[in-house]
Amino acid sequence: MEKRNFWKGKKILVTGGSGFIGGFLAEAALKNGAMVAITDLAGKKPAFLSAHSGLKVLRGDLLDAKFADKAAKGIDMIFHFAALKKNAIFYKKYPVETFEANLELSKNILKAAQKNKIKKTILISTSLVSGVKKNAPSGSYIVAKKAMESLAEFYSAQYGMDITVIRMNNIFGPRDNFDVATAQVIPSLIRRIKNRENPLMLFSAGTEKRRFLYIEDVAGILLKIAKKESKNFEIFEMNADKEFSIKEIIKVIMEIEGIKIPVKFTSAKKNKENPAAPKIIKIPTKLKPSLKKTIDWYESSLEK
Repeated sequence: MEKRNFWKGKKILVTGGSGFIGGFLAEAALKNGAMVAITDLAGKKPAFLSAHSGLKVLRGDLLDAKFADKAAKGIDMIFHFAALKKNAIFYKKYPVETFEANLELSKNILKAAQKNKIKKTILISTSLVSGVKKNAPSGSYIVAKKAMESLAEFYSAQYGMDITVIRMNNIFGPRDNFDVATAQVIPSLIRRIKNRENPLMLFSAGTEKRRFLYIEDVAGILLKIAKKESKNFEIFEMNADKEFSIKEIIKVIMEIEGIKIPVKFTSAKKNKENPAAPKIIKIPTKLKPSLKKTIDWYESSLEK
């Protein structure tokens, strides 16, 4: 059983704390007694964090190095989620803006952490950094994350900083993006199935398998990793312990919804595995209950 007093009174900065993953991490830290500051361009307090008195919202842009430095003052630990994250179409159209913005965000956070002697800095990366091609649709975003990892390793080596990189991918859960045009696989499928799209058209063979991480599991593992003290640079890759095909995901969603819709698979995609990261964290997969929670949240959001 974990000691809750580790987080009590800890001052934590969560960049991107209004977003999907950052929001769940901030919420989990607050519930464990931490004092959490999040950064937001508009300075708005997210509704899902409104009940927590230990939250502070800092208005500003982390592309401004002075704001990043100010945000890090008096902080014990930084979780860096903030990123210019869109979709493959945007990345392909604006590769320079994508690369420069994401690297600048990371550079400013690392500099602020070094200057303010932050005890531990955790940077969020993507599992796709392994073997990425620069001309791939999402290449500019992924290469920026790879550059962030290299810069972080240099900072750790030169200044003796405790820096950890967490690679992850395919995360789903409540408060995810359900816009079909930009959503990831699971929220997109949930919305389309709930809309009774008939037939359900997919540009996929449906047999390719992926590992999916549930957001509450991710937040819990991040808090555990953050408790580990080290003067070395470390990279972890967060992965589910099971793989599921798109066909299997569709089947479970339809079971939860109590419906059956014809599915048409129009083309095949190659199943491409990424090489493993140096240290792998396997998370037990509970697909159906996790999907049920996600669907329940999506249904409640439609009623508002």
